[in-house]
Amino acid sequence: RYWRDWSSDVCSSDLIGPAIASAEPNQAEKTLLFYVRNSGQLNISDVLALTDMVAALGMRGKTFRVLTDSQATFSQLREGPVILIGAFNNSWSLRLSQNLRYSFVAEKGNVSIVDRHNPTQAHWSTRWGIPYRSIERDYAVVARFHDSTTGQVVVLVAGLAFAGTEAAGEFLFNPDSFASLLKQAPASWPKMNMEIVLETAVINGRPGLPRVVAVEFW
Repeated sequence: RYWRDWSSDVCSSDLIGPAIASAEPNQAEKTLLFYVRNSGQLNISDVLALTDMVAALGMRGKTFRVLTDSQATFSQLREGPVILIGAFNNSWSLRLSQNLRYSFVAEKGNVSIVDRHNPTQAHWSTRWGIPYRSIERDYAVVARFHDSTTGQVVVLVAGLAFAGTEAAGEFLFNPDSFASLLKQAPASWPKMNMEIVLETAVINGRPGLPRVVAVEFW
C-alpha cells in the first residue's frame, strides 16, 4: 500500500543504478572510496534495493527498464518517470538531486548530505578513506519530486555508502516506518514533492533499521 501511495504517478519507469565493470582483486581493507569508485562490482545492497523496486512495479503491472547510469541518456530520462538507485556511484542521482534541500557533496575527503537551507548546520557525513567494513553509521536520502530538467517524476533512493542505499530501499517497503512518517505529513502529501533523510547503524557493511532524521514537503 505504501509503495502504491508513494509512486502512484509512476507508470512507465527507468530504474537506473551504478555501472558494472570488471572485478578487482580482493583486498583486506578496501576503503569506501574504493568500493564506490573502483570495485566495478554491483554491490549486494544496490541489488537488494533494485530487487524490491522491480518486485513492487511488477506486482502492479508497471512496465519498466533497468539501466546502468552509463547506459541511460538524458533523452531516455525525459521519456517517463525514473527511479534512481545510489548516489556517488550514480552520476544521474547527483545531477538531478543537486538542487534539492538535502543533497550530496564530496569534498575534503568526506562524503556528506548537506542541508542547503542551513549549510553551516545540519549535515550528515562519513570519510572516503575509512575501511568499508569499519563504517558504523550511514545516511541516505529518499525523495520523490517533479524534476524541472527532465519534466518527469524522479524517485531517489540513495545512501552515502551502500548500506545507506539498502536501508533507504527497506524504508520504502516497511509499513511501520512509512506509517510513522505519514503522521507528520500534510494531508495533501500524495500530490507533493517530498524528501527524507535517513540514518542507519551499520555492522559489517549491513544496515540496521533506518531512522528518519529530517523531512521536507513542498
